[in-house]
Amino acid sequence: ETELWTKEDFARVATMAKAFVVTRGERGVTEVSGNETLRVPAPKVKARDTNGAGDVFATAYMMEIAKGPAAAGDASSKGE
Repeated sequence: ETELWTKEDFARVATMAKAFVVTRGERGVTEVSGNETLRVPAPKVKARDTNGAGDVFATAYMMEIAKGPAAAGDASSKGE
């Protein structure tokens, strides 16, 4: 969770979507799919400009989803 998202927030959104992702900046990303939650920490980087970072993340994430569950690195399809 983030300081902006409570467990109740995650539960409420989960009733409206099969899966969703919450980006958490330097704390990484949380993916919720059904009853499974996957937290992925962000790598340590020296950021110069974060403009467009969310757009790039969303595009890359959706491209991997479009590849299907057999895509390399799709931890949610492996039950991790």
